[in-house]
Amino acid sequence: MSADAPSAAVVLPANASQYVPITPVRMARTWVENSTPGFGFEAVSTNITKVKMRNSTYFDVPDDAVAVVLNVTVKLAVGIGSVAVYASDAAQPTGWNVYADKVGRTIANLAHVQVGADGYVKVYRTVPTMNVALDIVGYYKSVGAAVSGGRLITLDGGGSRSLDTRTTSTPFTAGTTRVIDVGRKTDGTSNGLPVTAKAVVVTVTAIYGASGYWTAFPNNLGSVPGVSSVNLDSPNQVRAGQAIVPLDGSTTNIKVYSSSGGHLAIDVIGYFTGDGATAETHGLFVPKSTPFRILKTSSLQSLPPWANSTFEVMVDSSKVSGAPTGIGAVAVSLTASDPWANGYLTAYAAGQTRPGTSNLNIDSLFQSRTVTAISPVSTRGLAVYTISGSHVNVDLMGWYLGTPTAAPNPKPTNPTYTPTVAKSVTSNRFIGGSGYTRITNPTTPVVVATANSGVNSLIGIADSGKAGVAKG
Repeated sequence: MSADAPSAAVVLPANASQYVPITPVRMARTWVENSTPGFGFEAVSTNITKVKMRNSTYFDVPDDAVAVVLNVTVKLAVGIGSVAVYASDAAQPTGWNVYADKVGRTIANLAHVQVGADGYVKVYRTVPTMNVALDIVGYYKSVGAAVSGGRLITLDGGGSRSLDTRTTSTPFTAGTTRVIDVGRKTDGTSNGLPVTAKAVVVTVTAIYGASGYWTAFPNNLGSVPGVSSVNLDSPNQVRAGQAIVPLDGSTTNIKVYSSSGGHLAIDVIGYFTGDGATAETHGLFVPKSTPFRILKTSSLQSLPPWANSTFEVMVDSSKVSGAPTGIGAVAVSLTASDPWANGYLTAYAAGQTRPGTSNLNIDSLFQSRTVTAISPVSTRGLAVYTISGSHVNVDLMGWYLGTPTAAPNPKPTNPTYTPTVAKSVTSNRFIGGSGYTRITNPTTPVVVATANSGVNSLIGIADSGKAGVAKG
């Protein structure tokens, strides 16, 4: 859904809306901080609370806001579980916005959530005592016709990388803020982001930093807002999160703060138009009252898909009730679980060349991670690629009106491995190696058994890990 794509000739559906960015602010949290108790949540039941979203007095969210964009954070999870945020008058969704896959996990994720008729959203926690915070970064305002500002435009090719401190050997130091020009690719050329855009959609990936958080925020904001975009809860993790950051109207700069330092990558996915753009309907957002699961690979096969697998799914009325004929992009929640190895997921328009960017990162075995992604779609729908292999869920939160791109490339053929002899076993917990010392959770899973030339070789004893067969 590039800037020069024509608008689809459609009658605007109910809740069609334009995006309005605001300065990020915390709307609710459950825990005590600096002797200040939690605030913003109202109890509904043991596992469900609600938060008022339409609140022009404190948060600049008007009564005609049909959906909000929230950063949902779980802090120091007291148990393994998930958090789902949804419209107060909608059914509880099957999926979730944040999943804590271990005790002590601190993790955040963006969510596009329809607001109930009473102005509230509900928050469901599988663990009732899970500490949760909601930070609002913007809202979608109802419109009845073509508008200039607040429409999504995705970059040609599905996205481009603007920063990778690994390639420049310039990691952030703890407690520092940098100004990043997200209108440029890493080679210095323009990616097409105009200075007139209201806000930019970026994927922020923190790489091998210390425990702490990263915040992407507007260039014209003097101080770091009290919110986070990505959280790391232990050293040497790789975590990604999508953020929508307001622009200042004169540059394509944003600021990024790191509390603890480390490497950072920023991928630009698209932007929301400014008020001086031509009035159009493409790029208007239509939220789903309850997120709808459009892909679940565990329903297709019991074993997780192999490395270098790609799954395509249509996003139209044949798959989703109420979907219009003209959809140019989607807001989805991606979940990777039961991975074969460290790796990443990339969402992109099916049939297009896969961009050299990522949406979700896995940095250890037995992980389950969820990340929100805005992605263009094609006439064949949405594609999700897993480089290392894992189960994949895709939950649809809403779509953006427009013309889907063409799908010139054939559907990728996924690997199908059918050997009868195991080639290797890998583990991240084993006894063996030099001196027979116990090695627990190394950065890279270790091969503890191999089968070469018909001779078996055991170099350790695995007590936790992955056993698999490899083609060859």
